[in-house]
Amino acid sequence: MTISEWMDLIFILVIVTIVLQKIVVLVVFHGRFRSAPNIAEEVLPTVSILIPARNEAGNLPACLDSLLQLNYPLDKIEILVGNDQSVDATADIVKGYGQQFVQIKLVNVQPQYHGLKARSNVLAQLAKKSSHKLLVFLDADMTVNFNWLREMVAPTKYGYNIVSGYTEVEGSGWLAQFQKVDWMSVIVLLKAGADIYKPGTALGNNMLVSRKAYDAVGGYEQIGPTFTEDNDLTLAAVKKGFLVFQLVVPGGARTLPMVTWSDLYRQRNRWMQGAFKQPFIRLIPLLLTRVYILFVALALVIDPVSAVGVLFLFSWVDLSSFWGMSRKIKRNVPVHIAIFAPVFNSLLDTFTLLTFPWNKGVIWKGRKLK
Repeated sequence: MTISEWMDLIFILVIVTIVLQKIVVLVVFHGRFRSAPNIAEEVLPTVSILIPARNEAGNLPACLDSLLQLNYPLDKIEILVGNDQSVDATADIVKGYGQQFVQIKLVNVQPQYHGLKARSNVLAQLAKKSSHKLLVFLDADMTVNFNWLREMVAPTKYGYNIVSGYTEVEGSGWLAQFQKVDWMSVIVLLKAGADIYKPGTALGNNMLVSRKAYDAVGGYEQIGPTFTEDNDLTLAAVKKGFLVFQLVVPGGARTLPMVTWSDLYRQRNRWMQGAFKQPFIRLIPLLLTRVYILFVALALVIDPVSAVGVLFLFSWVDLSSFWGMSRKIKRNVPVHIAIFAPVFNSLLDTFTLLTFPWNKGVIWKGRKLK
């Protein structure tokens, strides 16, 4: 075979791999979908909700108010807010809530406890201070649905020790809508994997882990310095035989979108670091499906007609995935957003991948970390 024929063959194999991965995920998502189980009122467990907070004075009131309005007995909840060297009114706000509600407590965290960084540093210290056997990690810029905590704890009664919650991106602008669709596509992938007992990761902004699983891996102290603490904790727990459940439910939790290009790029950069820790057999198809626009662009040069056909096929599978998810969560996704969001997000992921070797540092809450 000539070099040109080899290149054509490799290109075809890449396209087939991308299409098959998308179709398999779609089929598994619908065919093996595990619904969130119900849990009786009288057996609701006690829960520690751990919230890292650095300069979150503008977001914490909405977050804490939503937690106080949960359909869950307040005497079975403690809410620990980790103040990570904030220079705004974060600590004062938490203290004010704590004076009214005994469930809410302020924890002033140490910098680089056990050499840890970013969220893992805060969560490790909050976990040490917590009292209950179920730990829920939640970001300070999020709000939660009325039934959120009941849905999070329910899978633990059926043998699951890690629960990745359902999170929806808020916002009406096109950039927020594109992020919303991207979150949906990520959760479809995670749901498909978890439901066939091949979990990828859990999303740390809205995540439950049992004390049993957390202690079994030695906590974040044993995992060590990381910017992808959710991914590393999940992978370590799965190696120990613990099960992961991915929630897909109406409501869940809501998070704010990235509002600037630099913040969006930095978020992708952190995600890319987590992706490269996945097993090789999972990493390759994952990366291919995230940067597929690169291969479509190459196809436009080689064979424009085939490129259009490939893009149409990708779009059809993605649309089927989004509409399937929309039915599960009872949300509508505008057709034009569902069509163009995967292309935009693939362009962003491709740029992140190509620049990744020069941008392995992380800017987290205004601090540049390496």
